[in-house]
Amino acid sequence: MRASELESREDFRGLLRETLARGWTAQFGAPTEVSAVPLGGAQLWRLQPLLTACFADGLGAAGRRFLRDGFAYTRSRWRRLPQWVLGSLLASSAGLRWTSEPCFWVRPGLPEPAARLALPGNRRVRTFDFAAGLSRTFVKAGFDPAFLRREAEARAKPGGPYLPVTAFDAEAGWMEEPLLQGFVLNRCPARLPFAEYERRAHEALREWQAPGLREVSGAEFAAARLEALRARLETLGARYGAAPGAPVARAAEALAARVARFGAVRLGPSHGDFQSGNAMVERGSGRVVLIDWEYAGERFCGYDFLVYGLGARRPGGLAERLADFLARGSVEGPRAYAEGLDEAGRREAAACFLLEELGFCAEQAASGPFKGWLPELPALAQVVERFMRTGT
Repeated sequence: MRASELESREDFRGLLRETLARGWTAQFGAPTEVSAVPLGGAQLWRLQPLLTACFADGLGAAGRRFLRDGFAYTRSRWRRLPQWVLGSLLASSAGLRWTSEPCFWVRPGLPEPAARLALPGNRRVRTFDFAAGLSRTFVKAGFDPAFLRREAEARAKPGGPYLPVTAFDAEAGWMEEPLLQGFVLNRCPARLPFAEYERRAHEALREWQAPGLREVSGAEFAAARLEALRARLETLGARYGAAPGAPVARAAEALAARVARFGAVRLGPSHGDFQSGNAMVERGSGRVVLIDWEYAGERFCGYDFLVYGLGARRPGGLAERLADFLARGSVEGPRAYAEGLDEAGRREAAACFLLEELGFCAEQAASGPFKGWLPELPALAQVVERFMRTGT
């Protein structure tokens, strides 16, 4: 998320300073001031707004490469060269100096500042220590740390498609993990085998999910999802007044009535936000791990694969992509999930997916800082209504 988007939503810099002061005080065991104005003997940290990155003067090569790899590559053929040039320039020593601005001052200064980087996000600030090979995540000031607790719990079992959590404090709101040097899948360099990394991500998720699969009746599944959705719509109505509750509720009730007639629905552990931006490839080894497990939970077993395959996190055109899936089983990425379904199976999968997706979208809209999800709810309700009318 760009710094400009965060600034339009919240007191971005104030929250960032408060979060880092609290987090670094706990991390280093001594009071750490993070100020908006220069302090005597303080360490200046700068902000590069396009990269949404904070760093001290003289960021080292590892940090610069990390920033470059997170921006310079794209799957869009026509953007490849200009984006690589821009990303390489922005992440160079001179580029960071010329295109950044003073953001805050830290006293006492952090050790080995050239090896440190801070990346603010929606609900968290990620900090990186390239010298120690560790990343520490801080929950942003004023945000409920429940999402971080959910992530830590999801990653507690060894052997999953994720990095181990090496330290975690739910009350203080931070989590530590090894620092993975590489790139997210949607920033895969053109010379590398994107399709192979994509296949590994899907296979790893399937293997992790398999031991936890179970069946419930369609009626039980539909009732549970409908109850949760109604509670979220009530929260939206109380918070925003004119929330799009009525059309969403009608769409959900009609969809739930259809799902309730299914003999069984298969549930399993779920990442919750499976997309190419949440799959990371380790440089050199090609190992693929999934990141951002804050939405982990138990869902319809095909949910993650349809989120990825239907491009559900870019809702524009979802109805057309869903129609294509129903007619031909067409989805983005590996087709192993779709290939196992006949037309009737695809319709059942689509109904379960849509019921889950309504709940996910309502949860984001009801979570306070993500009011931007509100317009997506009626749009998704229209997709559901079209599906109920025509099957597409």
